[in-house]
Amino acid sequence: MRKLKCLALVLAVILLLECTYCVAVFTDWVPPLSDLRYQFIETALGTMNHKWLATALIPGDVVLAVKKEMDAARDSQTGQNSGTWETTDLPQNRDFFQLFPELDEAAFRAWAPVSEEELDKFYVNHSGLDEAGLDLYTLQGDQVLAIDAKNGLLVIRIREEMFRGVLILGKDPGRLSCAAAESWGEIGQTAGQIAAANNALVALTASGFEADGPEGAYQTGAAMCGGTVYGSHLKSGYKRLELRSDDRLYVVDAPMEFHPDCTDATEWTPALIIDGEIVVTKEDHYNARNPRCCLGQKKDGTVLMLCIEGRYLDSLGATAPECSEILARYGAYQAMNLDGGTSAICWYQGEYITRCSDPDIPEGRRLPNVWLYG
Repeated sequence: MRKLKCLALVLAVILLLECTYCVAVFTDWVPPLSDLRYQFIETALGTMNHKWLATALIPGDVVLAVKKEMDAARDSQTGQNSGTWETTDLPQNRDFFQLFPELDEAAFRAWAPVSEEELDKFYVNHSGLDEAGLDLYTLQGDQVLAIDAKNGLLVIRIREEMFRGVLILGKDPGRLSCAAAESWGEIGQTAGQIAAANNALVALTASGFEADGPEGAYQTGAAMCGGTVYGSHLKSGYKRLELRSDDRLYVVDAPMEFHPDCTDATEWTPALIIDGEIVVTKEDHYNARNPRCCLGQKKDGTVLMLCIEGRYLDSLGATAPECSEILARYGAYQAMNLDGGTSAICWYQGEYITRCSDPDIPEGRRLPNVWLYG
């Protein structure tokens, strides 16, 4: 009798698991389960080497249906392009609190009672992976990791329930550029190597690359670095982020020819914010939870460089809509998602301040190019 009861319990558990699997995979009766199904498929398909995970656990026709919806969401961004900026010259000789309006003056002065002369060259950096950051927070509620008044840099810890990362605000858009690996087309370089070769302060992952061949060798999409074009344009549905001679970023369709005033650019998907409007939501099938890099700009010219860690127990990764919300919180007027996954990494002042999703390569993958703040 005891054996029969144990057998009945095992069969009941198996039946329950089968029923749960069928409901989760084939129906939308339980929204949390169907949301997890979509998120799992989108996350798997968004990786370079682990797309097989989707079909290993879920029937191919279900995966194909989700992929079609993802493709439709990507294609729906075609034609959504930046308009003309209402450009204004950035004020010269801004004082510290005009330079960093994200900081509360009273809270800062209580934390660091320094003279006005010291404010002009104020520098503190606790952004290292083993450092706890500063006991100082932005008006948006995020912890400050580093301040460099001379170079107009503010480094912020982004921490949400499902992920953590960094956001770097660069106050001088004239320092932004895209730089290619010295051995472009043969093999890439790490973000830190490219940054060091260009005397930069910040480096952020930019273009993606194909898996076949050496890391970083076969760049995905076209890029422009200091006026030199690398690669060829992506197809319809993909977007390009262009930096033009007015030191402003523009989001345009990838197949378009480069604007005559474009100096630096990379292509990927999706656009996140165009002319101040968020253009991706969780209903748009951009809910893959992955490591991510994003680049944006505020209307006053401030550059926003966001890097989210992923595939760790304490940071699973972020969705594209979540990145949009973070950038919008800091006033982004234009913003686009860059290459992510294992490639996503941020380098600052000689060290990596985010973790590569592969702990065996703490310096990250070799990349075809990076966005720099010089």
